[in-house]
Amino acid sequence: MKRIKISTNATKLSVLFDENKRTNNLVPIFLLHGFTGKANDWNFLDKQLSAKYFLIKIDILGHGKSDSPTEKTYYSEINLVKQLHSVINYFGFKKNILFGYSMGGRIALSYSLVYPEKISALILESASPGIENSFERQLRIEHDKNLAESIFDKGTNKFIRDWVNQPFFNSLKNIGSQKLLKIITERSLNNPVGLANILTEFGQGKMKSKWTELDKINFPIMLISGQLDKKYCEINKKASKLFKNAEIIIIRDSGHNVHLEKEKEFVNFVGEFLIKHF
Repeated sequence: MKRIKISTNATKLSVLFDENKRTNNLVPIFLLHGFTGKANDWNFLDKQLSAKYFLIKIDILGHGKSDSPTEKTYYSEINLVKQLHSVINYFGFKKNILFGYSMGGRIALSYSLVYPEKISALILESASPGIENSFERQLRIEHDKNLAESIFDKGTNKFIRDWVNQPFFNSLKNIGSQKLLKIITERSLNNPVGLANILTEFGQGKMKSKWTELDKINFPIMLISGQLDKKYCEINKKASKLFKNAEIIIIRDSGHNVHLEKEKEFVNFVGEFLIKHF
């Protein structure tokens, strides 16, 4: 695997990919992790997908080995889209697949609406098109602001432990204590400044609602959620009626973090979607 840093509007993003696959005319897939995650989160896809697809894994700003600037404007929705655009342009493919989990899925959706000509398909796991109600958005902004402050109050390790211990992530404990401990340890290495800034500047409250724009997208979309994650199952059902070409996958006995909880099933469904369209 090769890791490089790509310059994007005065910041640099760390990107992980297999250099040997780059010149093989494979279909490119850009992968975007969730909040507190990293590019390596997607390494489990290599075994089944790298033979036919060129996987490009990105550390989102404020995460992993990417920059974590103190200037908050770099973490805004428009700047995160610009940063992704710089990475996509660096590799130079005419058409690309975007694949995002949770926060990464929101960035992928935002990008797709700004640069639809660059996208051939979109895979969204547990990702929301945003909050429609302005009052609920404001409540979320305040909630995320308090969360961001708690990163510094608790320290990154304690914050990550509390984050994964939310009832929302209860089913994540089914992956086993050792695997969960490894995830907590790795995510604790993230820069607290980066985590706090992306929470306050690109939390769901700050993201512009995309619900009225979903019908503008024509390319194939796969919407994945876990059966136990009732909130996102409902979000995907609603969104699928607005997208022109979307299919829903609900994976049994899993919650918000489907790719960690049900890795085999997750990869199989993704593989079927890709074979169907490419």
